[in-house]
Amino acid sequence: MPPRPSSIITRSQKDELRGLLTLVQWDAPHAPAGTPYRLFSKLGRSMLFVGAGLRTLRLLTLGLARPALTSGGPLPEVVESLIVEFVRNAENDQVETALVWLESQLSAAAQTWTFVESIDAHIPQRIQLGSCTVVSDLAELDMDAAMFDAFDLTGPFIAATVEGRGQATARLVAIERIAEAMALLALLSAPAEVPDDEHIWKRHDGQFGYSTGEGGALAVHRVDRTGKLWPGYHELSGALARPEEERTEWEQRVIGAARWWRKASTTSWPSEIITAGMSALECLLLKAGERMEKANLLADRATTVAVLTTMTPSAQVGWLRCVYNRRNYALHAGRFHQDDLDAMDFLALVDLVVHEAIGHLDPWHRGTNDGPCTTIDEALSAHDEDDEGSTRT
Repeated sequence: MPPRPSSIITRSQKDELRGLLTLVQWDAPHAPAGTPYRLFSKLGRSMLFVGAGLRTLRLLTLGLARPALTSGGPLPEVVESLIVEFVRNAENDQVETALVWLESQLSAAAQTWTFVESIDAHIPQRIQLGSCTVVSDLAELDMDAAMFDAFDLTGPFIAATVEGRGQATARLVAIERIAEAMALLALLSAPAEVPDDEHIWKRHDGQFGYSTGEGGALAVHRVDRTGKLWPGYHELSGALARPEEERTEWEQRVIGAARWWRKASTTSWPSEIITAGMSALECLLLKAGERMEKANLLADRATTVAVLTTMTPSAQVGWLRCVYNRRNYALHAGRFHQDDLDAMDFLALVDLVVHEAIGHLDPWHRGTNDGPCTTIDEALSAHDEDDEGSTRT
């Protein structure tokens, strides 16, 4: 994470902050009806930002905030609360002191945070997935498990250690890391059911029932007894642990495809399945700049990689072109795809293509560079050398 510059607040922003002090309305009863405003109250006093005051507050907030994922924050809501506290501190003619305080808060170093979530999975051993760790018990994370007894957490758990300026910022980073790791964990597992919500049901003849909604537990099996991932998947985990700029083109494309595949495999909505699934295929099968004839390119290249046993190659090419058009109808015209069986067949094909793409990261994979593929050109060229694609069994 890059360090923040020594001077966070520019001279013009300091002038705007001083000007904000003249725009805030203290202990105002309310804002005019229909007028946007922000109202803050603390220790019996209220501050109302409306009109020019609200506009200045918003501009300063956006100007001083930083993206969580690339810069470690702080997030806009954190910056806004700091600006409001600055206004409160500066009320008694302590403007310069308050400015120094505000800059110290904004320039504070990022802290290290560990976030832990329960997951629905069966794991054979402690597993490292990128920068995340999957364990059966909290004690394996060098954490005082007794501290968390009151929360009734059940394992296994996934933990992400990240850096961020404040809990909200760090949490956003952790969500990203955990999402990447969970996509890989699902790819290491046998196909799982789509999780369902808790519900009750009643049939017209009077029969009724109740479902806890549980489902979708991952049964991890592409891992050896020591917790090491299978070839290809092991290299993908290593890529997840590195910043994006240090990954090869093919590693980043596979990571992107895995995220989209995970989205497609955890929904029962046919339109979302084909939309997310097609995005996964685009990550793996379309080169930069290939904007024309995308349906034809995707259909041809996907069929070169894998063919469903229920189809011939030529039939699959025609079917994939239709699926691509249905995806466009869903995205751009709101014409949702209603054939859930068709969507599940498509997801099965995407699953094959993604796993095949991971195989190109295997050190023993012999691509056009006699080793793991590093670019999409190498990966596609390797497939072009094959006479037939993989088949679904």
